[in-house]
Amino acid sequence: MEDSTNKFDSVLSTNTNELARRLIQTKEGDILNINWSVVTLFDTDEKPVGIISVGADISDQVKAYEEIETLKKQLEKENIFLKSELGKVYEEEEIIGKSEAIRYVINRAKEVAATDAIIILEGETGVGKDLVAQFIHKISAQKNGPFISVNCAAIPKDLLESELFGYEKGAFTGATGSKKGRVEQADNGTLFLDEIGDMPLDLQPKILRFIQEGTFDRLGSEKGRHVNVRIITATNKNLKEEVDLKNFREDLYYRIHVFPITIPPLRKRRSDIPLLTRFFVDKFSKKYKRTITEISQSDKELLQTYDWPGNVRELENVIESSIIGSKGNRLSLANEVMNGKRAPSSGDGQPETLEQVERNHILYILEQCNWRISGDDGAASRLGLHPNTLRSRMAKLKISKTFK
Repeated sequence: MEDSTNKFDSVLSTNTNELARRLIQTKEGDILNINWSVVTLFDTDEKPVGIISVGADISDQVKAYEEIETLKKQLEKENIFLKSELGKVYEEEEIIGKSEAIRYVINRAKEVAATDAIIILEGETGVGKDLVAQFIHKISAQKNGPFISVNCAAIPKDLLESELFGYEKGAFTGATGSKKGRVEQADNGTLFLDEIGDMPLDLQPKILRFIQEGTFDRLGSEKGRHVNVRIITATNKNLKEEVDLKNFREDLYYRIHVFPITIPPLRKRRSDIPLLTRFFVDKFSKKYKRTITEISQSDKELLQTYDWPGNVRELENVIESSIIGSKGNRLSLANEVMNGKRAPSSGDGQPETLEQVERNHILYILEQCNWRISGDDGAASRLGLHPNTLRSRMAKLKISKTFK
C-alpha cells in the first residue's frame, strides 16, 4: 500500500494526468498489456481530492506493432544496397569480374595482344567472346585501326565470300559497282571472325590462303590484294570434333589454333555475378531513367544459384527486363529466371517416366555443351559419366544431334 499511497500523493501534489503501460497476469495465466490512464479528481474549489485509474487492454495492438517491427527489420536485413554490397567492380574495358577464371582470360589476352599471333576464342554462346576480342584490339598495336567483326553464322553462305572479300563491277548479276569486303575494311586493324566453325567448307581454303599469305581476290578479279590485318577467331563449337566429322578443314584448324583462350561460362565464375548484376543495373537504370539501389537476399541467392545456360547475355537480358518491371528503388527479378529453374515436363500435363527425365536431361546438357561429349567442358564431365558410357546411354535413348 505504501507504493500506492506515494503514487496518490505524487499525483495530487503535481496536479497532472499520467499514462503508463504495465503488464498484468490474469488468473488464467495470460499476460496482458494494459495501458493505464490516471486522472486527477478536483472538488469545487479545484483542490485535488482523488484519482481515477482506468486500464485499457492493448495486447492485440502491441502484438501487431511488434510483428510490423519484426517484418521491417527482416526487410531491412534482406535488402542489399547494390553500391555498398558489391564494392568496386574489377573492370578491364568491357570485361567485368574479379574471379580467377576471368583474370585468367584477361592475363592471356594481355600476353598475346602485343604479338601478331592468330587467336581463337573458345566458349559457349553468350560468354562474351566479342568483348574479349575488342579488348585485345584496344590494347594491341592495331588499336588505332578499325575493328571489323564478321559473324560467319549470321551471313547466308552464298553471300559470305563477297561480304568478306568484296567484288568488282559485273562479278555477278546486280553487281553494278565495285565494293570493298570486310577484309579490306580491316586493313591496319583487326578482323574478328566470329563463329568460324560455321564457315562453309568451300570457302575455308580461301580463308586459309588469306591467313597464311595476307592476300585475297575480290570476286570477279584476278588481281591479288594485300592487307595488314590482325586476325582473331571465335567459336562455340569443338573444332577438333568438327574436323573428325569432316565439317572443318584440318589444315585451317591448326592454322588458327595458335593461341587459344577459353572463356568460362557464367556458372564457373559465379563470384562475378554480383558485379555483373550491378553493372547491368546501372546500365539499364540510366537507359530507362530508373533509380534501382536495392536487391533482396532471396533474389541475390537465385541469381547466384541459377545455371545461366545463356551465360552473361542471358543475365543481361534478365536484368533489363527486371528493370523495366521494377517499382521503386528495389530490383524485382523478372520471371525468366524463375521459369528457367523449373524442371522439364512432358508437355501433356502427365508425369514423365524415369527414361523421359533421363533423356531430357541428357539432351539439355548436350545442348549446353554444344554436343561436345568428352573433355573438361564436355557433357560426360558435367554428367559425371565416362564418355563411352554417355555414348552408350545416348544410343539406348535414341539421342542424336539431328534429333528435333
